[in-house]
Amino acid sequence: MVFPKIGERAVKGIVIGFSLLGLLVLGAISIMTEVRTIDIQDASDHIGERVEVSGTVLGAERIPSGANSLMLIETNHTLEVYIERSNRQYDPGTRVIVSGELVSLDGEPTLTVQTDRSVAVESRVEAFMDPYEAGIGDPVLFECGVRSLSRTGWDSMEITADPLIKSDMENGGSVLIKAGGVTEQFGTGDILLVSGLKTEERGFRTHGSSSIEILSRTESRTVSLLRFLDDVRFSPDGAPLGPVTLEGYLRYEPSGKSIYIGDAPEGSTVSIKARLPEADPCLHRGDLVLLENCSMVWEGEGLRFHLEPENYQLLEAHGPWILNLDSLEGGVNEYLGSHVVLSGEIEQDQDRVTLVDGRASIELKNCTSVSAGMEASVRGKVSLDTLLNLLYIEVSEVEY
Repeated sequence: MVFPKIGERAVKGIVIGFSLLGLLVLGAISIMTEVRTIDIQDASDHIGERVEVSGTVLGAERIPSGANSLMLIETNHTLEVYIERSNRQYDPGTRVIVSGELVSLDGEPTLTVQTDRSVAVESRVEAFMDPYEAGIGDPVLFECGVRSLSRTGWDSMEITADPLIKSDMENGGSVLIKAGGVTEQFGTGDILLVSGLKTEERGFRTHGSSSIEILSRTESRTVSLLRFLDDVRFSPDGAPLGPVTLEGYLRYEPSGKSIYIGDAPEGSTVSIKARLPEADPCLHRGDLVLLENCSMVWEGEGLRFHLEPENYQLLEAHGPWILNLDSLEGGVNEYLGSHVVLSGEIEQDQDRVTLVDGRASIELKNCTSVSAGMEASVRGKVSLDTLLNLLYIEVSEVEY
């Protein structure tokens, strides 16, 4: 079989064609593998792309598998960098440039790289600064005593603390530490060693369990409730530096784990919220309780704080409240949910049973049989009809 002869010009055309095709393929590959330089704040717009970012190390968290999780910060925007194999130490304040692929983990952008070779160190920390003398963005290392704390997530919290340094005598005042990647439990009065960055005039940020070390834990002190409330009525800064043990009376019926305690069973002018370790159906309004080893927890949304005791004891049960009917007039009041004893005359209109004392009256429910027109002592629980906004008694016992 004889093949036709290909001319020199045709050969050149074929070679040029393949060369152009190769250039197109290489161009497409270069576009696909192009590393784009972006700002940390724009990371969520580049998921699935290879990018390069610059930032300051806020903190690092070593993972037993040999990986390392860095938290970078730039102008108060953060980005997590996950290094699959790492043996390098990254101190807070270290400036780095990282190249890798952006992925989405739990809805948040994360930059993933294989090894430390993808992390170029621009500058390292020469010295940690005093928290008061440091400028915004400077790395800090200082000891402090916990005033109050508020957990903002399963591994994040805000800590109000007093730095234990000489310049504290000159500058005074507490600081706010926003800690991420921390699951350790701290208590009021614990002494901590904190490493991180200064992000505000009196604000700091940290990341990773190694960024906060517990130097000592403070023993609980027994204090007077009134004295304690007087000290902290304007700010948590006035509270004793350490957990407290105090006793008080339940001002209202408990709501789940939450209770309010005051200095008297009724008529107390001050009270404070506490969250018990667990809900206790045996606690009722007026009971005297002892709250042991309480930490102060700041509620940012409510701009207030509450107590979280490690344990509690019921010292004295108040028992049912002996009231006049006029104490329960109107809608929601302080006796809602309480067990009470009331006296008056039983009245019945078809299926509706009421207890009447002068001009005051209240409906009785769960009464299977009554003697209308007779004076009676009724024991039961104060409840609310939310549709009518009227109180009624869930009757447990009637004596004539």
